[in-house]
Amino acid sequence: MRKLLILFVLLTFSFISNAFDRFEFVTSCKESYKDGIKAYQIAREEYGLSGEKADILANMILSLLTNEDFLNYSYTKMSSEGDLNSVTNKNDFVQKFAASFMNSVNSVMEKGLVRLSADEIRFNFEYALARLKQHRANKYYDVCKAFGLGDFRLVSATDIQNAAKTAYIDMSVRELRIFSDLMLKAVNAEIREFPKRKTLSTAETALAETKFAQYVQDRMLKLPQGDLIRISDAFSNLYTANPKDSCDAAILSVEAALEDKGPTGDKILLYLLLAQ
Repeated sequence: MRKLLILFVLLTFSFISNAFDRFEFVTSCKESYKDGIKAYQIAREEYGLSGEKADILANMILSLLTNEDFLNYSYTKMSSEGDLNSVTNKNDFVQKFAASFMNSVNSVMEKGLVRLSADEIRFNFEYALARLKQHRANKYYDVCKAFGLGDFRLVSATDIQNAAKTAYIDMSVRELRIFSDLMLKAVNAEIREFPKRKTLSTAETALAETKFAQYVQDRMLKLPQGDLIRISDAFSNLYTANPKDSCDAAILSVEAALEDKGPTGDKILLYLLLAQ
């Protein structure tokens, strides 16, 4: 299960052109966000935040979009996901650009989390579960599916932004601050390649895999027959399943992953991160 990541600020970029150039990308980001004004505008006007929440989101945007190492990482990943230079329609460019950037943020954070503590990894899974449930409650099934799979090409940039806006408004200042700090810590850890990545032995991997499968099965067997069939079908192909079923399957998976609160549970969460 892949994690949630929130950042859609590239929708506001003004440098859209036919030439997707690395230097232009990095320079435009740093110049556009260096004084913090645009970051605050996005937090306040695009996401309707104020006070501490606006400060937190603006700082998160600023920290990412003025970090040259991160921007180069993002450019490389976005370029590998498709030829953005061939896109001439502005709306198509914005959609693909935003989705690719989201995927790059999600990817670097997942890799960075493997370098952090067991408590930090667990918080991230708990945060992910809360957001998935929130998207389901708000009937953002497409977004829930995309977040669960970690593939933001499955939904429109507008849908992602609307879901994120609701999430930001609903969550507490404390929760947003903890997540923001954790996200930036994970990103920087991966870019700097420090601390060292955690690993599992062959025996630990086998234990984590077996226990996780057991917890998923236990939860599945408690479902009504109709839901059991529906979610089992979704697990067979999460990409082709309808969004609500994929969303329900994602939530059940994360709940199962968080079942064990002890050392074995920590190994399960690390196993799932390493499996990405």
